[in-house]
Amino acid sequence: MTSRRRRRWVLPLASTATAVLAWEVLARAELIPSQLSSPSAVVPWLWTAAGTAAFWDDLAATMFQWLIGLLIATVAGIGGGLLVGTNRVLSALLQAPIEFLRPIPAIIYLPLLLLLFGATPEVAYWLAAVGAVWPVFFQTVYGLQSLDPLAMETARMFGFSRRQRIFDVLLPGVAPSIATGVRIAASIALVVVVTVQIVGSIPGIGATLRNSQINGIYPAVYGLTLVIGGIGLMANLGMERLEPKLLKWHQPYRPAT
Repeated sequence: MTSRRRRRWVLPLASTATAVLAWEVLARAELIPSQLSSPSAVVPWLWTAAGTAAFWDDLAATMFQWLIGLLIATVAGIGGGLLVGTNRVLSALLQAPIEFLRPIPAIIYLPLLLLLFGATPEVAYWLAAVGAVWPVFFQTVYGLQSLDPLAMETARMFGFSRRQRIFDVLLPGVAPSIATGVRIAASIALVVVVTVQIVGSIPGIGATLRNSQINGIYPAVYGLTLVIGGIGLMANLGMERLEPKLLKWHQPYRPAT
């Protein structure tokens, strides 16, 4: 392992361990509120919870809602970005509605969807898609804007059909930008799903976390928070490792010669 890679892992691990140790010391010394359960109380709760079917059911429900929402956001963001980014007239027509809708938090639509669907997983993943679609959409548009126009003109001169220009020139050219958008969208989708579960009592980790907070089971609150953070961390690390493998043909990901 190179020194650069070692620093990348050692420093975050050391700072995290220091923070956890300080948390434990302060909790044992009763220098922080009793509601801030110490790590020595949270870890045993997590170990016990991991042996129950309810924990894994909540985790599966959260993962399902998150992944479905992210998938919808990715497909819609790429499709919408390609349409708007390759059509100046459509871009001009939709600029005002897009700028109006973009800053609206996805959670605003929760009451309406609860009326339509009830407290069901559909509410969580549709709201996750609404919240996560924008990074994918705008990264696709930005990628198209930075694409060399000569590439499309060359493809046109060689007789490429519109479909071939999109799938053989446009998409490969904007793939790194799309990958960045999906990575950002994954975090947003997870936050929205858990928030919807907490507010709407939709089955999942968020609903259990809320019930634990109401009933004063504080080790469960922090244990489930760690689980959610772990999901986000593993997703980000997984995407960072997957990108160079999927995009190894692209200049930024080519190994140095």
